[in-house]
Amino acid sequence: MHFWTRHDGLGGMKLGPGMFRIVCANTQSMAEAFMDAKHAAMTIRHTTNWATRVEEARRYMVASLGQMTAWEAMAADMAKTAVSTRDVEWFLDNWLPFSSDMTDRMKTTVTNKRTAFLRAYDSQTCESIRGTVYGLSQAAVEACDHLFPAHSLESRVTRTIVTGNTHKSKALQRARAMSSGGL
Repeated sequence: MHFWTRHDGLGGMKLGPGMFRIVCANTQSMAEAFMDAKHAAMTIRHTTNWATRVEEARRYMVASLGQMTAWEAMAADMAKTAVSTRDVEWFLDNWLPFSSDMTDRMKTTVTNKRTAFLRAYDSQTCESIRGTVYGLSQAAVEACDHLFPAHSLESRVTRTIVTGNTHKSKALQRARAMSSGGL
């Protein structure tokens, strides 16, 4: 959860959930853009009803912390669920599938994304979680954020931080299905 005072002429405080480590104005802007894009930010201004908004912020913060706790429990379940080579293949086939109606260019794109995922999964960053559903999900996020091609740095940042990435959502859905026995 992030909190900061507003210095935009209107004053007040802004708060919202986030996993960003804010260390400067740039990372604060990224965190704020992420929260605004997800409609997850709340602002309390210096107005006559500020006390009511503080109570609303308390409820908002409790709900956000509950979501974080739920995420931690889900991640722990995924980390306990072992995967085999066959499971990794299932994950790839269901996350980044090939189809008979794909053009050669589309097949090349899927092949390159699968290769990027496997590079992330076999990398040092996944060493301690490789062989688990959590390892699959984290390798998918790493591949989406850092290894999948982007037209520009701006498009990479936008899809990673601001608008989100449908590939990451789909990977998480597949990973959750695996950890709950939905193979």
